[in-house]
Amino acid sequence: MSGVSLLRAGEFHSLALKTDGTVWSWGKNASGQLGDGTATSRTSPVQVSGISGINTIACGTEHSLALKNDGTLWGWGANGSSQLSDGTIVDKTTAVQATGLSTALVAGINDQPENNFDFSIYPNPSSGRVILELPAVKNSTIRVMSVTGQEVYTEATNGGNVELNLDRLSAGMYIVHFSSAEVSGVKRLIIQK
Repeated sequence: MSGVSLLRAGEFHSLALKTDGTVWSWGKNASGQLGDGTATSRTSPVQVSGISGINTIACGTEHSLALKNDGTLWGWGANGSSQLSDGTIVDKTTAVQATGLSTALVAGINDQPENNFDFSIYPNPSSGRVILELPAVKNSTIRVMSVTGQEVYTEATNGGNVELNLDRLSAGMYIVHFSSAEVSGVKRLIIQK
């Protein structure tokens, strides 16, 4: 495959964004995470159906997301917790547009550590109160953002086990970003009410 500008990996599937704005996928496909209209696993890349003009991509465990150049968010694959934000909890084998979003924050949905740093959030999914297991890093910041990129919570910390009370947040997916001068990491958080 040539012309690849970005690669992402889920648990058992991978995505490639080509310079022409198309998305290609391969690997396990039990939930439709390859986006080719089937649930057939693939050992070679196949083009994701129905989308073009893609700016960036992300993989969850069994779902995939793409942000188009026009700012719309598209997703396919597992959707049991409404990961695709399409108003349903039904898995999708082709790309569907996320509803209620004019722009999206896709960076970080991967649950992949930045700068070789990872941290834990539990319980996840949560009803609103969570514990973050962080290293003891002074002058650190925790930021919680909605999928539209709006910061909904921020806290300064010196690391360790930090309890966050996010009871006031609505049900949905959020991005938790932990950062200091030395390290940073990003995790997805699901709030269920």
